[in-house]
Amino acid sequence: MDIIRNKVVGQRLEELRRRRHLTQHEVARRMGYSQSLVSKVESGERGVPLVELWSYARAIDMSADDLLDELHDSLIAADLEP
Repeated sequence: MDIIRNKVVGQRLEELRRRRHLTQHEVARRMGYSQSLVSKVESGERGVPLVELWSYARAIDMSADDLLDELHDSLIAADLEP
Protein backbone atom coordinates (compact mmCIF):
# COMPACT_ATOMS: atom_id res chain seq x y z
CA MET A 1 0.00 0.00 0.00
CA ASP A 2 2.88 2.39 0.73
CA ILE A 3 4.15 1.97 -2.84
CA ILE A 4 0.78 3.12 -4.18
CA ARG A 5 0.70 6.05 -1.77
CA ASN A 6 4.24 7.02 -2.80
CA LYS A 7 3.18 7.03 -6.46
CA VAL A 8 0.11 9.19 -5.78
CA VAL A 9 2.13 11.66 -3.69
CA GLY A 10 4.96 11.72 -6.23
CA GLN A 11 2.61 12.37 -9.14
CA ARG A 12 0.97 15.23 -7.25
CA LEU A 13 4.34 16.76 -6.36
CA GLU A 14 5.39 16.57 -10.00
CA GLU A 15 2.16 18.22 -11.11
CA LEU A 16 2.55 21.04 -8.60
CA ARG A 17 6.19 21.57 -9.64
CA ARG A 18 5.33 21.66 -13.34
CA ARG A 19 2.44 24.04 -12.70
CA ARG A 20 5.03 26.47 -11.34
CA HIS A 21 7.27 25.94 -14.39
CA LEU A 22 10.11 24.53 -12.31
CA THR A 23 12.47 21.74 -13.31
CA GLN A 24 13.49 18.91 -11.03
CA HIS A 25 16.97 20.41 -11.04
CA GLU A 26 15.67 23.78 -9.81
CA VAL A 27 13.64 22.18 -7.03
CA ALA A 28 16.58 19.99 -6.01
CA ARG A 29 18.92 23.00 -5.91
CA ARG A 30 16.45 24.94 -3.75
CA MET A 31 16.15 21.99 -1.38
CA GLY A 32 19.86 21.25 -1.28
CA TYR A 33 19.32 17.75 -2.69
CA SER A 34 20.22 15.99 -5.91
CA GLN A 35 17.99 15.98 -8.97
CA SER A 36 17.95 12.18 -8.82
CA LEU A 37 16.36 12.30 -5.37
CA VAL A 38 13.58 14.57 -6.65
CA SER A 39 13.13 12.21 -9.60
CA LYS A 40 12.81 9.20 -7.27
CA VAL A 41 10.24 11.01 -5.14
CA GLU A 42 8.16 12.08 -8.13
CA SER A 43 8.23 8.58 -9.62
CA GLY A 44 7.09 7.07 -6.32
CA GLU A 45 10.30 5.08 -6.00
CA ARG A 46 11.05 6.86 -2.73
CA GLY A 47 8.72 8.09 -0.01
CA VAL A 48 8.96 11.60 1.37
CA PRO A 49 9.45 12.19 5.10
CA LEU A 50 7.39 15.03 6.54
CA VAL A 51 10.51 17.12 7.15
CA GLU A 52 11.35 16.97 3.44
CA LEU A 53 7.81 18.02 2.50
CA TRP A 54 8.41 21.35 4.24
CA SER A 55 11.53 21.85 2.12
CA TYR A 56 9.66 20.75 -1.01
CA ALA A 57 6.87 23.24 -0.26
CA ARG A 58 9.35 26.10 0.06
CA ALA A 59 11.15 24.99 -3.10
CA ILE A 60 7.93 25.22 -5.15
CA ASP A 61 6.78 28.43 -3.45
CA MET A 62 3.90 26.92 -1.49
CA SER A 63 3.06 26.93 2.17
CA ALA A 64 3.50 23.60 3.92
CA ASP A 65 -0.20 23.69 4.88
CA ASP A 66 -1.30 24.11 1.27
CA LEU A 67 1.03 21.35 0.09
CA LEU A 68 -0.23 18.94 2.74
CA ASP A 69 -3.83 19.79 1.82
CA GLU A 70 -3.08 19.06 -1.84
CA LEU A 71 -1.45 15.73 -0.99
CA HIS A 72 -4.28 14.79 1.36
CA ASP A 73 -6.86 15.53 -1.33
CA SER A 74 -4.91 13.41 -3.83
CA LEU A 75 -4.80 10.45 -1.46
CA ILE A 76 -8.52 10.74 -0.73
CA ALA A 77 -9.31 10.97 -4.48
CA ALA A 78 -7.27 7.78 -5.00
CA ASP A 79 -9.34 6.14 -2.25
CA LEU A 80 -6.29 5.86 0.00
CA GLU A 81 -6.39 6.96 3.60
CA PRO A 82 -3.43 9.19 4.40
